[in-house]
This record gives sequence, C-alpha cells and structure tokens, in this order.
Amino acid sequence: MNEKTEQRMVRRASALGVMAMLIAGAAPGCGSSDSSSGKPGDGDPPGSIPDPDTVPPTVVSRTPNDGADAVSVRAPIQVKFSEPVKLGAKPVTLVIGNQELATTATLSADATTMTISPNSPIVTPAQVKVALEDISDIRGNRLVSNALWTWTAPLWLAVGDTVRGNGYQSTTIAVGPGDRVSAASFYNNNADPPRVIVHSIEGNNGKWAALADPFDVDDRLPPKLAVDRDGTTVMAFGPKSTEKLGLIRRWSGAQWDAMGTEFGPTAPDSVRFGLAAGSNGKLFAAHQVPDTNSNSHVAVRTFEGGGWILLGDTVDGGDGGYLTSMTLDKNGIPYVAYRSGSATSLEAHVRTWSGSSWKPVGSSPGKNTSTSFDLAFNDAGTLFALITSAESRRSSSRLFRFDGTNWQAVGAPLSTGECSYLSCGSSCLSSGTDGHVVAFTQLEGASPRAFEATKDGWTPLDLPPGNSRGVQACSADSRGTVVVGEIAADGSRINVHRLNR
Repeated sequence: MNEKTEQRMVRRASALGVMAMLIAGAAPGCGSSDSSSGKPGDGDPPGSIPDPDTVPPTVVSRTPNDGADAVSVRAPIQVKFSEPVKLGAKPVTLVIGNQELATTATLSADATTMTISPNSPIVTPAQVKVALEDISDIRGNRLVSNALWTWTAPLWLAVGDTVRGNGYQSTTIAVGPGDRVSAASFYNNNADPPRVIVHSIEGNNGKWAALADPFDVDDRLPPKLAVDRDGTTVMAFGPKSTEKLGLIRRWSGAQWDAMGTEFGPTAPDSVRFGLAAGSNGKLFAAHQVPDTNSNSHVAVRTFEGGGWILLGDTVDGGDGGYLTSMTLDKNGIPYVAYRSGSATSLEAHVRTWSGSSWKPVGSSPGKNTSTSFDLAFNDAGTLFALITSAESRRSSSRLFRFDGTNWQAVGAPLSTGECSYLSCGSSCLSSGTDGHVVAFTQLEGASPRAFEATKDGWTPLDLPPGNSRGVQACSADSRGTVVVGEIAADGSRINVHRLNR
C-alpha cells in the first residue's frame, strides 16, 4: 500500500468519525457546537473535511532510459507518472550540449503519460538533457523527484550485430519498408569461383539472418539488391558462366525463386546491373548488352505479367561504356546513369523514361569519367550526381545537381587522389533528409571520406566508427535515413550503420 492510498483511507475514516459526532451532537441533551461561530470547525463550512493529499506525483518510467548511449533521434521521449498530472507554463527544459531546444509537451487521455516533442530536429552527435519542471498533480502538489535525466544520440547507429564471415571483399546494401535491410557480400573471395551470401535484418536491433547458403557468382561485382514495398528482398546477379547471363531472384522466405527468364548475354567484360523497387510496386532492372562491334549498351526492363518487359530501345554506351547506376524519382520513374564514348574519351550521361523513350537529362555532367558515377534524389525531389573523373593520372570526386535544365557543380571537389586507367576509386551517393544527400568517396591514394550536401554546398561528415575499408555501399529508407555497409579492414566481418538523422 503506498502513501497516497493510506491517506485516502485515513481521510474516509475521519469523515465517518466526524459524521458520527454531528449525529450525536444533534440529539437532545447531547451538547451543541460553538455558539460564537455556528460552524463545526474554524472557518470550514458545515460537514467539510480538510484535504490531506500532500504527496507529489513521481516518475514511474522514462523513455529513453537515463544514461542510454545509442538513442535514435526518432525515438519517442516520454515520461509516465504515478498519477494524473497537469502541465504548467514550462513543464520541460530540453538541452543539447549547452543550448536549449524548444519543445511541445502533451498528455495522454488519462493524463499519466507525457510526450515531449522537440520543435526542431536534434542534430547528432548530441548529449541530450531533460529537466521536468512545472508539473503537478490535480491537487497542486509539484513534481520534485526523478526530474532530470540524460542520454546520448550518436551520429551513427549500429544496425544489428556484426556479420562475421570469411574473406568478405565488398558489399551492396538495400533498404525497404519496415526498416528491412539486406546486404550482399563476397564470401571467401579467394575461392574460384568466388561466392556471395545475402543477409537480412529488420530494424536496428536483433541479428542478421543469412538468406540461404553462399552461391557462385561472376568474379567482377557482387549482386545488386532491392527491397520491394512488401519487404521482400530481390537480387540481380550474374552466375559464374561463359554466357554471363543476368538472373533475377526473389526471396520466398525459404529459397531464391526465379523471376522471369534470364537476361543475356550481358556485356562481355563484366556483369553490371541496376535494380530498383518503387513505392508503387514497380520493379526495374537495368543491365548491359553488347553488340557485334563490342560496344556496350544499356537496357532497362520492368517486371510485368511474370516477365521482364524492355522499356523502349537500348541506350548507346559506345566503346568502353557501361551502366553505373539507376534510381527512381518519387513517382517511380527510372533514371539511369552511364558513361559513353571511346575508351580514352568517356562522358557521363543521365537519361529518364518519358513513357515512350529515353530522354536526356541535361547535357553531360562530367568528362573523362572513371568507374564511379552515382545518382540520388533528395527528399525535396532534386537530382544529384556524384562523379569521379581523371585528368593526368589525378582523380577527383565532384557533386552535381540538376536544376531542371542543366547540371550545376555543388562546391569544390569533395576529394582528390591518384588514378590509374579506369581504376580511380569508388563512391556512393544516397538520398537524405531535409534537402540533403550523403556522399562517400574513396579514391586511390586517399583516405575514405564522407559528406553531407545540399544544393548550395557540402560539409564533411564523420565516417561510421570502426576499423574498415571505408563505406562500400549506401542506400536510404522511405524516410531518407541513410544506411551504409562497410567491410572490416581484415575482411572478417560486415558492419552496417544507420545515419542518426
């Protein structure tokens, strides 16, 4: 029995005793009340009982927990009280570092739970401190205990446990509804043929689950992944074969099931894919096709009626050209990035599907383009391109945005490094929140770097924690939250992190 319950029982007993005294006093010859005041108590109306409730409300629980060190900025901030409360003029103070952040506090229907909503985003990394102030119960007793707690919101949150394996070399990442994340990686890359394994997880907590056993692939690139609107992982890959056929598989929950027939043959030098799933349920696959002159073209297909339907004609890539990436806009319209031209004079190009043909998206945003050319939309619908180019054995990564007519450079180059022919480094570009895109570069002879950019410029971003070879792949969920995959420096494990924005 708590203190407040005891007080209520004492109060009821006192009321019964006073009523008995009043009844007895009203009987003939049994005395009378004070004739000078005509009241049963000093200043109280007849039959009134003074309220003995002086116990203040207390905090029963808090979310996040006090001292938590890996809290998402999307996590609810809530306090549960021991009894119904009412909020004063300033019930809460929330401080990030030394700066107060304005908040809005609301109560549940039974007035026992308070939700605290910051009026502006919490910018990570941040140490958050919350003080409960002008809060009282319905009798006016003010909250005085358990009124202060803190937690930490880091820049990067680990996604699940570490995936441990043997000789991981590279990885690709896809994110879908329900925070479903899938990662495909080379497993035991020293084998011939190399093998790939796909893991999947939902949410930040829990363990990664392998989707079937490792399987043989082409020795150039790991598969491309997508997660459809139902949360199902889809994979495009090239098996280890001389025909270099492209295959699409969907995870059934127990095995990889074929989706339609194979593509093929693909480009003779490598198997390169683009794969994207739209929120409208459409699934697109892009791949290379060669011609009799050894030129490489780009074909884009969509899955309809149990088969892959070609969208228009192929896009000419020319000698040494190939597909590098594909993305969808908010309406599910595909955009493909590819390079074209001769092997010694390459240009970057972007095209989009008009409904009947592939239309250019501006003129070429970059020349002398190496193997790295990535596309991404930010949450405001602006298209960005991250391009690595080479001049005189020096490479640089630059960010461009499409203004509706032309490609515009965003600030200075993100990074510079050494360059050998067609081996200048790697990059990754992902959509973000609040008009941002997030870029990762790792050029030859340079350290891996990360950046957060808008249409007006970019700022450096700390890389995810841990000793790794840098970011190998990146993607974003439906809210624009970036997820990245990294391979440990010794190739023993995959680390996946989510940007805490």
